[in-house]
Amino acid sequence: MGQRPQRAGLPPLLTRLTVIVLLLLAVCGGKQQGFSDDFDLDAVRYPLEAFDLTEHEMVVVARARYVMTRQCAKQLGAELPLLPTGRMRMPRGERYGLASRRTAWEWGYSQDKPPERVVPWELEVEQDAHLSRLLAGCLDATNQALPQPADKSLRDLDDEAWQASRNTAVVQRKARMWQDCNGKAGLHYDTQVETPYFEWSEKRIAGHPKLTEQDRRDGLRPSPTERRAALVDVNCKQRTGFLRAWAEADVAAQREVVVKHLDELTAHRHALDLLVGKADAVTG
Repeated sequence: MGQRPQRAGLPPLLTRLTVIVLLLLAVCGGKQQGFSDDFDLDAVRYPLEAFDLTEHEMVVVARARYVMTRQCAKQLGAELPLLPTGRMRMPRGERYGLASRRTAWEWGYSQDKPPERVVPWELEVEQDAHLSRLLAGCLDATNQALPQPADKSLRDLDDEAWQASRNTAVVQRKARMWQDCNGKAGLHYDTQVETPYFEWSEKRIAGHPKLTEQDRRDGLRPSPTERRAALVDVNCKQRTGFLRAWAEADVAAQREVVVKHLDELTAHRHALDLLVGKADAVTG
């Protein structure tokens, strides 16, 4: 790949980062190795993630925002909710539809399962009308001191690559194999992601016309029939190689997107570097 000209107005750091990214793309250019027959999607290395916050960086920024807002709140005699601990990045377990046998058996296609990442403390503040009004100025000051670069473009590019990979010939062929596999169990779905969730959610709701307090608190658990169907879905995705094929196509599509939008993505990553640096200064 030829050397790209340096973009006017960008510091040398961006040029160095661009070279590093291109080298990484070259090293990872072939199909990813190491996928087992029943692989963990969280182990897949997606090219676009090089331009997003890492899990550690998310924690650093969240802690800095919390510290700054708490200092302001104390001056107003207010207390913030506790800073939550746990996973901050959204897991990829359902990027290609249901993919976890454990989730399939415990929750089926239910969206009532416990969150797989922590709930931001800012959301708790927003849900408390009095505290939200009281701390509006504190939150504004924190946002101005630690401005979060907009990630809409990054999410749009991720969606673009996801859809492009879904439409590739190999993924479409594997999708038909997945449909045939489900069909042998008497399950017929038009799509791998949307249809199973919709159909089983409809059945689950129809089976609970009146929700109890426990239902509202704990969510609607799937029936044994739904759980068996969910396991068939996941097993078929693994046996046919559907998950492997889509993950590999997704990575390839993201690689193309990165090359096409490298300047824009590199500038976004630089803005994130500045944000993390400011956050480190607050908590350090």
